[in-house]
Amino acid sequence: MNLDNTIAETHIAIGRIKLHYELNIAEAAIDYKKAIAINPNSAECHIQLGFCAVLSGHYAEAKHHATLADSLDPYSLMNLYIIAAIYWGTEDHEKCFAYGKRLMDLEPNFVGGASAEMLAYMLLHKYEEAIPKAEILAKFNSDLLNLSFLGYNYGMMGENGKAWEIIEKMKKIEGAELSGHTFFGIVHASIGELDIAFEYFDKGVDGHQGWVLWVRFYLREIPDAMKDPRAWRLFERLGQAYE
Repeated sequence: MNLDNTIAETHIAIGRIKLHYELNIAEAAIDYKKAIAINPNSAECHIQLGFCAVLSGHYAEAKHHATLADSLDPYSLMNLYIIAAIYWGTEDHEKCFAYGKRLMDLEPNFVGGASAEMLAYMLLHKYEEAIPKAEILAKFNSDLLNLSFLGYNYGMMGENGKAWEIIEKMKKIEGAELSGHTFFGIVHASIGELDIAFEYFDKGVDGHQGWVLWVRFYLREIPDAMKDPRAWRLFERLGQAYE
């Protein structure tokens, strides 16, 4: 930045740190807007602005940036996969299914298509149909994120025993006790263990775990969690205290 503050990618990099590490949505958006002013054709920047918008509850703006990102880079698998995640945030299951199909048509071996379809089924509360998609993700890469998707869907189905089996698998991943708080919290919330879940979420914020910004989109499917004052304290900490 000191050498040259007119490079869009520099502002994007700073914005990514502010969003995904500092968990500061508003400040990140400022840097992304500086980047987009320099390069309006940056699909990456429109993706990040879409993240900021959906995380802030500005769904129309999020869809606007998702549409622009698609038009600028329509054949990028990762671009389309992330766009599907934005539409998950906006509760648009039709778009999630559409992007899932596009991804599978472009590259059947890329698991982003299964992920997009899983998110769509989750929006429809069709957890039994989401689970096979989550299993594909977990088989491809049994990391904390993919296992938490599987555990969450089991929990939302009422399969608490299977959800606990996933938690035990997650505990065996090296470093999980340091970096996995948000993912453990998601699964515990799905089986109604809110005391444990909110303790994990607070640790996720303290540990600068970027995925904690997406907790709201899991909890919105759990009425008891959304009624809990701890949820709104969490959202306030994350700059997400919108109705």
